[in-house]
Amino acid sequence: MASPINFNQFLEKEKLKSNGSNFTDWFRHVRIFLSGGNLQFVLDAPLGDPPAEDESDEVKAVYATRKTRYSQVQCAILCSLESDLQKRFEHHDPHELMNELKAIFETHAAVECYEASKHFFSCMMEEGSSVSEHMLAMTGHAKKLSDLGIVIPNRLGINRVLQSLPPSYKNFVMNYNMQNMNKELPELFGMLKAAEIEIKKEHQVLMVNKTTSFKKQGKSKGKFKKGGKKAATPPMKPKNGPKPDAECYYCKEKGHWKRNCSKYLADLKSGLVKKKKEDNNDEDPATYEEAMMSPDSNKWQEAMKSEMGSMYDNKVWTLVDLPDSRKAVENKWIFKKKQMLMVILLSIKLDLSQRVSDKFKELTTMRLSHL
Repeated sequence: MASPINFNQFLEKEKLKSNGSNFTDWFRHVRIFLSGGNLQFVLDAPLGDPPAEDESDEVKAVYATRKTRYSQVQCAILCSLESDLQKRFEHHDPHELMNELKAIFETHAAVECYEASKHFFSCMMEEGSSVSEHMLAMTGHAKKLSDLGIVIPNRLGINRVLQSLPPSYKNFVMNYNMQNMNKELPELFGMLKAAEIEIKKEHQVLMVNKTTSFKKQGKSKGKFKKGGKKAATPPMKPKNGPKPDAECYYCKEKGHWKRNCSKYLADLKSGLVKKKKEDNNDEDPATYEEAMMSPDSNKWQEAMKSEMGSMYDNKVWTLVDLPDSRKAVENKWIFKKKQMLMVILLSIKLDLSQRVSDKFKELTTMRLSHL
């Protein structure tokens, strides 16, 4: 048999408001309360009609006990409603009462869920604001969604927090993703607090403003000696040009170079010849996006991880605070393929091949000469 209901235990909970704004929380409290007293059957089915007069006393006793339980639950639910809702549902069966409340306020719960998810995915941290306040706001939105039955996976929550950070945390986000860290939210919060201290110091670094320009001082055309007399400027030496016997590699005539050859310049202008260009496939990516879209994206990513790790290990920079009215110097990745090693190996291989060939000729000649 179900245990008696402690009405005070439920009446201490928050009452259902007339506008249904807290319906989700209130309905969860009702189900928990009824489950503790083994009375959840009241919400699953109506009480039903009373037994007939010719039914046994045992059946009539069971129905009377069931009716008492329904009345107790009805009183508990009515006491947990505000006065407007009490007047409206005073004579309703508890099963019918709950169905009507769900039909009225479940739409409001869907709107509440939409608003909570909207706040969670649009919450952005302002530049210079506190990380603690931002994390409290994000945690509050996530808890609201959890109360509405929407559980946010840890990885999705981490990505949403990283996306909500201002531009000053760009390096922190890049390092977190490149190191492929998989932290829990409390661990990420600790890392953000440490990064916040370093970023505040970085904002006070004395940087040269981009608008600052430096002009070279004009040079005097002549030198002055003691006594105020101006010394004569030595004459400019003429630039060395092609020698009379220099041969052009293009027209094979003498007295000029290929770059000054009138025939070569005319053919170049008319499109008969083209300058040699490197293959587009060998060009280095100009931006981070191009590097990630290139066939060598995995190699570029490994190179960036190695470079960042090396700079962290060697303490390349020291973070200090940036003074007011100053702007930090921007930075970017520069991607360059190092092919010098391949050229050296190729030249060594060719040199060894030539030496082997010369040695073979020498041995062959020596053998033939001794026959």
